[in-house]
Amino acid sequence: MHRPSRVPALLFLVLILALAGPQAVRAWRIRPLYLDASVRDKANVALQQVSTSQGWNLSDMEIREVTTDGLAFLHREHRRNPDPPACFAFTFATSELHPCGS
Repeated sequence: MHRPSRVPALLFLVLILALAGPQAVRAWRIRPLYLDASVRDKANVALQQVSTSQGWNLSDMEIREVTTDGLAFLHREHRRNPDPPACFAFTFATSELHPCGS
């Protein structure tokens, strides 16, 4: 009897891992949004507040990381010649918006 090749199955496994890996990392970084209703509510209020105060569209903000203390997001305006994204952090306790890393 002829034994089937394992190469297609291994290639399929590598493809699945290559596609699912980055998504798993992203999901892990924003997991408090799924697990904690109070963090989810705080993040919603924070994004609405920043959107209103800065005059940004919510669709121009991409959440990068969420913790129980705050969140980090990228802001990129959708224009004909888009600017590079800028990273901002928002602290829930103080309602302060500042650039990431500061």
